[in-house]
Amino acid sequence: MKAIYTFEDEHTGRIYILLPKIREVATALGNIVITFDNGERKSFEVPNLKQTMEHLLQSIEAYYADLLK
Repeated sequence: MKAIYTFEDEHTGRIYILLPKIREVATALGNIVITFDNGERKSFEVPNLKQTMEHLLQSIEAYYADLLK
């Protein structure tokens, strides 16, 4: 599995997130909120919140499942 997750944000355009750097993922006020390993927190407005969140979580799980093989 790739270590980079990519999606479109309505305001900033294409976003690239390194999966190993993510410490926490949550939703708040219709946005996806990601906390990185350095403590920085980013909020992203996405058109399909549930679908994007599910895809992000699946990507994280697949990335770490590949590492444990």
